Amino acid sequence: MIIIGIAGGSASGKSSIANIINDYFNKDYCSYLIKLDDYYKSFDELSLEDKLLINYDHPTSFDISLLINHLIDLKNNKSINQPIYDFVNYVRKSETKLIKEPDIIILEGIYTLYDEQLRNLCDYKIYVDVASDIRLIRRIKRDIKKRNRSLENILNQYQTSVRVMYHDYIEPTKKYADIIIEQGKENKEMINLALKNISTILNNNMI
Repeated sequence: MIIIGIAGGSASGKSSIANIINDYFNKDYCSYLIKLDDYYKSFDELSLEDKLLINYDHPTSFDISLLINHLIDLKNNKSINQPIYDFVNYVRKSETKLIKEPDIIILEGIYTLYDEQLRNLCDYKIYVDVASDIRLIRRIKRDIKKRNRSLENILNQYQTSVRVMYHDYIEPTKKYADIIIEQGKENKEMINLALKNISTILNNNMI
Protein backbone atom coordinates (compact mmCIF):
# COMPACT_ATOMS: atom_id res chain seq x y z
CA MET A 1 0.00 0.00 0.00
CA ILE A 2 1.15 3.53 -0.76
CA ILE A 3 -0.01 6.88 0.60
CA ILE A 4 -0.22 10.02 -1.54
CA GLY A 5 -0.25 13.22 0.52
CA ILE A 6 -1.78 16.40 -0.91
CA ALA A 7 -1.40 19.71 0.92
CA GLY A 8 -2.01 23.39 0.19
CA GLY A 9 -4.01 26.36 1.41
CA SER A 10 -7.73 26.33 2.05
CA ALA A 11 -9.72 26.15 -1.23
CA SER A 12 -6.55 25.72 -3.31
CA GLY A 13 -8.08 22.82 -5.23
CA LYS A 14 -6.63 19.91 -3.25
CA SER A 15 -9.87 17.96 -3.47
CA SER A 16 -10.07 18.38 -7.24
CA ILE A 17 -6.57 17.00 -7.72
CA ALA A 18 -7.21 14.24 -5.18
CA ASN A 19 -10.31 13.22 -7.14
CA ILE A 20 -8.38 13.22 -10.43
CA ILE A 21 -5.75 10.92 -8.94
CA ASN A 22 -8.36 8.71 -7.29
CA ASP A 23 -10.35 8.32 -10.52
CA TYR A 24 -7.20 7.60 -12.51
CA PHE A 25 -5.98 4.76 -10.30
CA ASN A 26 -9.34 3.32 -9.25
CA LYS A 27 -9.64 1.70 -12.66
CA ASP A 28 -6.90 -0.80 -11.80
CA TYR A 29 -6.37 -0.53 -8.04
CA CYS A 30 -8.34 -0.22 -4.81
CA SER A 31 -7.97 3.48 -4.05
CA TYR A 32 -9.50 5.44 -1.15
CA LEU A 33 -9.64 9.18 -0.56
CA ILE A 34 -9.21 10.39 3.04
CA LYS A 35 -9.84 14.04 3.91
CA LEU A 36 -7.95 15.52 6.83
CA ASP A 37 -11.06 17.65 7.52
CA ASP A 38 -12.87 14.53 8.71
CA TYR A 39 -10.30 14.30 11.51
CA TYR A 40 -11.30 17.58 13.13
CA LYS A 41 -11.59 17.15 16.87
CA SER A 42 -15.21 17.03 17.95
CA PHE A 43 -14.86 19.07 21.18
CA ASP A 44 -17.93 17.31 22.58
CA GLU A 45 -17.46 18.94 25.97
CA LEU A 46 -18.07 22.42 24.51
CA SER A 47 -21.30 24.19 23.66
CA LEU A 48 -21.96 25.26 20.06
CA GLU A 49 -21.26 28.86 21.08
CA ASP A 50 -17.86 27.89 22.46
CA LYS A 51 -17.10 25.79 19.39
CA LEU A 52 -17.59 28.86 17.23
CA LEU A 53 -14.69 30.51 19.05
CA ILE A 54 -12.19 27.77 18.13
CA ASN A 55 -9.54 28.46 15.51
CA TYR A 56 -10.29 25.59 13.14
CA ASP A 57 -7.38 26.54 10.90
CA HIS A 58 -4.79 25.86 13.62
CA PRO A 59 -3.06 22.45 13.52
CA THR A 60 -4.17 21.62 17.07
CA SER A 61 -7.82 21.52 15.89
CA PHE A 62 -7.11 18.24 14.10
CA ASP A 63 -6.80 14.79 15.66
CA ILE A 64 -3.51 14.05 13.90
CA SER A 65 -2.68 11.21 16.31
CA LEU A 66 -5.83 9.30 15.36
CA LEU A 67 -5.11 9.82 11.66
CA ILE A 68 -1.55 8.56 12.06
CA ASN A 69 -2.77 5.48 13.93
CA HIS A 70 -5.33 4.80 11.21
CA LEU A 71 -2.72 5.07 8.46
CA ILE A 72 -0.37 2.76 10.33
CA ASP A 73 -3.21 0.25 10.72
CA LEU A 74 -3.87 0.40 6.98
CA LYS A 75 -0.17 -0.09 6.29
CA ASN A 76 -0.37 -3.20 8.48
CA ASN A 77 -3.38 -4.54 6.50
CA LYS A 78 -5.90 -3.68 9.21
CA SER A 79 -9.23 -2.04 8.40
CA ILE A 80 -10.25 1.30 9.93
CA ASN A 81 -13.47 3.17 10.66
CA GLN A 82 -12.75 6.67 9.37
CA PRO A 83 -14.66 9.47 11.11
CA ILE A 84 -16.98 11.74 9.13
CA TYR A 85 -17.20 15.39 10.17
CA ASP A 86 -20.38 17.51 10.15
CA PHE A 87 -19.34 21.06 9.20
CA VAL A 88 -22.76 22.55 9.84
CA ASN A 89 -22.97 21.38 13.47
CA TYR A 90 -19.23 21.25 14.25
CA VAL A 91 -19.27 17.63 15.37
CA ARG A 92 -18.30 14.18 14.16
CA LYS A 93 -21.20 12.21 12.76
CA SER A 94 -22.25 8.97 14.42
CA GLU A 95 -21.61 7.00 11.23
CA THR A 96 -18.10 6.18 10.00
CA LYS A 97 -16.55 5.02 6.72
CA LEU A 98 -15.03 1.54 6.58
CA ILE A 99 -11.72 1.39 4.73
CA LYS A 100 -10.00 -1.95 4.22
CA GLU A 101 -7.26 -3.47 2.08
CA PRO A 102 -6.41 -0.41 -0.03
CA ASP A 103 -3.68 -0.32 -2.64
CA ILE A 104 -3.62 3.46 -2.52
CA ILE A 105 -4.63 6.03 0.09
CA ILE A 106 -4.94 9.61 -1.12
CA LEU A 107 -4.75 11.92 1.89
CA GLU A 108 -5.63 15.57 1.33
CA GLY A 109 -5.77 18.48 3.74
CA ILE A 110 -4.11 21.74 4.70
CA TYR A 111 -1.82 20.07 7.26
CA THR A 112 -1.00 16.85 5.42
CA LEU A 113 2.69 17.82 5.26
CA TYR A 114 2.89 19.64 8.62
CA ASP A 115 3.42 16.81 11.11
CA GLU A 116 6.73 14.99 10.61
CA GLN A 117 5.40 11.53 11.44
CA LEU A 118 2.40 12.01 9.16
CA ARG A 119 4.62 13.38 6.42
CA ASN A 120 6.96 10.41 6.65
CA LEU A 121 4.07 8.00 6.12
CA CYS A 122 3.48 9.52 2.67
CA ASP A 123 5.18 7.83 -0.27
CA TYR A 124 4.60 10.84 -2.54
CA LYS A 125 3.91 14.40 -1.46
CA ILE A 126 2.07 17.07 -3.48
CA TYR A 127 1.60 20.76 -2.68
CA VAL A 128 -1.11 22.69 -4.52
CA ASP A 129 -0.12 26.35 -4.88
CA VAL A 130 -2.86 28.81 -5.91
CA ALA A 131 -3.05 32.61 -5.51
CA SER A 132 -4.69 33.84 -2.30
CA ASP A 133 -7.42 35.88 -4.02
CA ILE A 134 -8.60 32.84 -5.96
CA ARG A 135 -8.56 30.70 -2.81
CA LEU A 136 -10.65 33.29 -0.95
CA ILE A 137 -13.27 33.46 -3.72
CA ARG A 138 -13.50 29.68 -3.80
CA ARG A 139 -13.79 29.50 0.00
CA ILE A 140 -16.63 32.03 0.03
CA LYS A 141 -18.58 30.07 -2.60
CA ARG A 142 -17.94 26.72 -0.86
CA ASP A 143 -18.75 27.80 2.68
CA ILE A 144 -21.97 29.58 1.71
CA LYS A 145 -23.21 26.68 -0.40
CA LYS A 146 -22.00 23.64 1.56
CA ARG A 147 -21.36 24.78 5.13
CA ASN A 148 -24.21 27.21 5.79
CA ARG A 149 -21.85 30.10 6.60
CA SER A 150 -22.61 33.81 6.19
CA LEU A 151 -20.36 36.07 4.14
CA GLU A 152 -19.52 38.07 7.27
CA ASN A 153 -18.52 34.91 9.12
CA ILE A 154 -16.35 33.70 6.24
CA LEU A 155 -14.51 37.00 5.82
CA ASN A 156 -13.99 37.41 9.56
CA GLN A 157 -12.58 33.89 9.82
CA TYR A 158 -10.33 34.49 6.83
CA GLN A 159 -8.90 37.72 8.28
CA THR A 160 -8.43 36.48 11.84
CA SER A 161 -7.24 32.91 11.30
CA VAL A 162 -7.18 31.46 7.77
CA ARG A 163 -4.74 33.98 6.29
CA VAL A 164 -2.46 33.97 9.35
CA MET A 165 -2.40 30.19 9.69
CA TYR A 166 -1.59 29.81 6.01
CA HIS A 167 1.50 32.00 6.22
CA ASP A 168 2.62 30.68 9.62
CA TYR A 169 2.02 26.95 9.23
CA ILE A 170 0.81 25.80 5.81
CA GLU A 171 2.89 27.61 3.21
CA PRO A 172 6.19 26.58 4.90
CA THR A 173 5.31 22.90 4.30
CA LYS A 174 5.72 23.49 0.56
CA LYS A 175 9.42 22.66 0.99
CA TYR A 176 8.56 19.05 1.84
CA ALA A 177 6.66 18.39 -1.39
CA ASP A 178 7.98 16.09 -4.09
CA ILE A 179 6.05 18.18 -6.62
CA ILE A 180 4.36 21.59 -6.54
CA ILE A 181 1.28 22.00 -8.70
CA GLU A 182 0.65 25.67 -9.39
CA GLN A 183 -2.80 26.77 -10.63
CA GLY A 184 -4.40 23.59 -9.31
CA LYS A 185 -6.37 21.34 -11.66
CA GLU A 186 -5.70 23.68 -14.60
CA ASN A 187 -2.05 22.59 -14.60
CA LYS A 188 -2.49 19.45 -16.69
CA GLU A 189 1.23 19.08 -17.33
CA MET A 190 2.18 18.84 -13.65
CA ILE A 191 -0.79 16.63 -12.83
CA ASN A 192 0.24 14.20 -15.56
CA LEU A 193 3.79 14.24 -14.20
CA ALA A 194 2.45 13.46 -10.73
CA LEU A 195 0.39 10.56 -12.12
CA LYS A 196 3.47 9.20 -13.87
CA ASN A 197 5.57 9.44 -10.71
CA ILE A 198 2.89 7.79 -8.61
CA SER A 199 2.59 4.97 -11.14
CA THR A 200 6.33 4.33 -10.85
CA ILE A 201 6.16 4.23 -7.04
CA LEU A 202 3.11 1.98 -7.17
CA ASN A 203 4.73 -0.45 -9.60
CA ASN A 204 7.87 -0.63 -7.47
CA ASN A 205 5.73 -1.18 -4.38
CA MET A 206 3.87 -4.07 -5.99
CA ILE A 207 7.02 -5.98 -6.98
